[in-house]
Amino acid sequence: MNRVRVKLGGFAVAALASAAAGAPPVTTLSLLFACAAIPAAVAAEGGRAQLRALFPTVRKDHRDEH
Repeated sequence: MNRVRVKLGGFAVAALASAAAGAPPVTTLSLLFACAAIPAAVAAEGGRAQLRALFPTVRKDHRDEH
């Protein structure tokens, strides 16, 4: 799952860079589509459990708060 997470991050960085550099809109939209397609493919292949593994959440332990 780590490799998929790295690829998703790479596509996101590339989309931001292409938008910032003034690349043609079709390039930026294609990269954004890939960013949306990766989680969709993970969910289709592995279901909700794999999708949650792709986006791990950090839970704060409320018992430590004073």
